[in-house]
Amino acid sequence: MKKVIVLMSMAALLLTSCLEDGSDHFTEGAYVYIAESGMIPYGVTHTGRLITSSEMLLMDPGSIYGIAYSWQEESGMQELSLSEQAAYKVAILGDPFKLNQQYGLDIADTPPIEEVEDGFVAIPSPSNAEIVQQIYPGFEISMGDNWVFEYGYKAREGDTAVVRFTLNEEESNVENNQAVLDMHLDVEKAGDESKQLETRIEAMALNMASLRSMFQTSNTQDVKVKIKYYRDTGVSGDTRIEPTHQDYVLRYSGE
Repeated sequence: MKKVIVLMSMAALLLTSCLEDGSDHFTEGAYVYIAESGMIPYGVTHTGRLITSSEMLLMDPGSIYGIAYSWQEESGMQELSLSEQAAYKVAILGDPFKLNQQYGLDIADTPPIEEVEDGFVAIPSPSNAEIVQQIYPGFEISMGDNWVFEYGYKAREGDTAVVRFTLNEEESNVENNQAVLDMHLDVEKAGDESKQLETRIEAMALNMASLRSMFQTSNTQDVKVKIKYYRDTGVSGDTRIEPTHQDYVLRYSGE
């Protein structure tokens, strides 16, 4: 399974759009929300495309997958009766992988967090500055109200990690349309400690429906969402809390 084909921050998002011998075609990797139109499965990509493939019959509707795929002009389009739109009939490349999804938000510190949390590390990029990277389309594209987040952390072979979000109720303000989410990393250190630590880049999806309902009022405007996380300082056992470089926007208009 080659996740790096799809992970945006790895500069491995393969995106080409060419014109050769009068034939349009493209190849790309994307995060894809799986939906259905009648009996036809299709995907909504974070890049704004609608795609379909017979392999999507084996995928779970409502889930998000990392998928690499290609399309040739001769493959044509598939009409989607329920949406009155058409999807590219694509060929899926490699093995798609399903993202973990979180539904609902606990209030911060529920369940209790450890006194010293595991820390995130920078996602390799030209600036090498991103720690947590949000990937989602504009509000005109529906991915089931899910946001995708990429993140990096250090672990050994055999270790596993769980990432979850909690609502920071103390710093959030409904009246000012400002939400603060804490992002937690828990690395279960089950691997061989003689092995070298390696940087892993992974992704998960957070369903925004519960947060949306918390801020839903008769005068609801777009909500600014700040993400706070623990950053690995590079010193053993030492982390510090940092916010993302920018606020993200949970839109109510145009949904």
